[in-house]
Amino acid sequence: MSNWSVDKIIGTGLIIALILSILAGTWTGGGVELQTTIASGLLGFLGRIAMSDGQRQNQTAQSQTSEALGKIATTASEAQKVMEAVDTIKDVVKK
Repeated sequence: MSNWSVDKIIGTGLIIALILSILAGTWTGGGVELQTTIASGLLGFLGRIAMSDGQRQNQTAQSQTSEALGKIATTASEAQKVMEAVDTIKDVVKK
């Protein structure tokens, strides 16, 4: 675990919390607000990581912003897939 940075630990914790809230929500029938909050926090955190990773000294501010927004859009797309998977899991569990 010595190669893990703080960002990796926090990101992993948020992902685990989201998965646990999804699983708990299937048994309790609730937790949508918690899942949404955790997913939003994860998305914001990953967006911040994408922006900090994308910064290079030789790029202009405009290209940095464009690159960061592209990473955020990709992250948002992946988060949408996760939320769709959550809905699918809920539908399967209800049947």
